[in-house]
Amino acid sequence: MGVSERFTTFLSNIRLTDAQKADGATKRESVCSALNWKYYSSTSGTNNSFYVGSWGKLTRIRPPRDVDVLFKLPNSVYERFQGKTGNKQSQLLQEVKNVLVSSFPKTDIRGDGPVVLVPFQSYAVELLPAFVLN
Repeated sequence: MGVSERFTTFLSNIRLTDAQKADGATKRESVCSALNWKYYSSTSGTNNSFYVGSWGKLTRIRPPRDVDVLFKLPNSVYERFQGKTGNKQSQLLQEVKNVLVSSFPKTDIRGDGPVVLVPFQSYAVELLPAFVLN
């Protein structure tokens, strides 16, 4: 077996299965539909969000540890938080976390640096709330 064949075998051993890809997509859609409902009155599981990290670059490998998702919040939320005092980033993460806790009450959701960590049974969603500024 040559280098090319061994490398092909290696890639097939670390590539996500179709079931793992579908599971990651379902997790993203579940989290984002809760946020879309709160902030946009929409049930979409994909609008206002996109994959980042290894999922966005298509470099994810097996076994998956997390799904990195950026969620775009409305400008009205940015403006509301600009009027607050104290640690605005922490307050924003707490608000997003509380929205998700109402949809996933048995999940230990928490802020983790700049993201909200939603640890599902198989692997987590790391959600980065973000704004588009002009």
